[in-house]
Amino acid sequence: MIAHLQRASHTAGLLEYLYGPGERGNHTNPRLIAGDGHGAPIEMLAQTDAPAYLAHALDAPADRLGTRAPERPVWVCSVRSDPRHPDPTDAQWAEAARRIVAATGIAPEGDPGACRWIAVRNQARQVHVVATLAREDGSLHNTYRDAFRLQTECHRIASELGHLPPAPRPTPRAQETHVPAPYITISSEPSGSVSAKGANDDLSATLLKHAGFQQIEDWYGRRHRLATTTPHAERVAIASHAADMLRAARYSVDLDPDLDTRRLTSPANPLGLYTAGAEVLQLTDQIRAAENGADLA
Repeated sequence: MIAHLQRASHTAGLLEYLYGPGERGNHTNPRLIAGDGHGAPIEMLAQTDAPAYLAHALDAPADRLGTRAPERPVWVCSVRSDPRHPDPTDAQWAEAARRIVAATGIAPEGDPGACRWIAVRNQARQVHVVATLAREDGSLHNTYRDAFRLQTECHRIASELGHLPPAPRPTPRAQETHVPAPYITISSEPSGSVSAKGANDDLSATLLKHAGFQQIEDWYGRRHRLATTTPHAERVAIASHAADMLRAARYSVDLDPDLDTRRLTSPANPLGLYTAGAEVLQLTDQIRAAENGADLA
């Protein structure tokens, strides 16, 4: 599951969009699947003005704060599931929404002063959780580390739904020496970037990020790359440093020769890219020192 957090200023406008046709007309059967209005009957969706009513119910705690309310009091979390697996049911999405608001602290279970929230579905494989940052007790929800807690909980939910492969069993210590070293390739891409492929475990990922690589996680798994704007000298330095650390950790690393500083500045070639210039200077000195035609030849 992939989650995305945003902040909004106006609940009414956001709900009108969620309950509307959408920018591409892909919103179908918008419906409320879960929520907690702390006494406000948010399940009353038979009314034609349901979005306006829901906005009023969600905004009530923020309205009570007056000038103390933040400029963007609306907390919006959009969660998408892996399209390679069956779409969770409304009941499963509702349970996921409850776990998300509990894990992030928006609405911890059993907290009478928690924030008001709702979960809306308007298309397949996706749910939108909308909440107000104003709590019932008059305080404000602290959004610090919301993203970290959100991704952690989404990972747990995806694992329980069977959307992630099971964790490998721990290898007995007696067999560790017989396990082949993971193979990692660091190479240049046609775009000018540098990518590291094959680093699927946490240790190699940590070493690559420490060296300067950016980690990307999507439907294709975990990848590491350098931005195309990274200067060539810096790309070479980062790639070589990453390869050295990975090899020290007993990984098998295939490093592109153009990214290997040892190749560019080896003991037999200490001047690296300036070797040709050094050779010309040496020849010039020999010509100047020639005492006869034989020496000059």
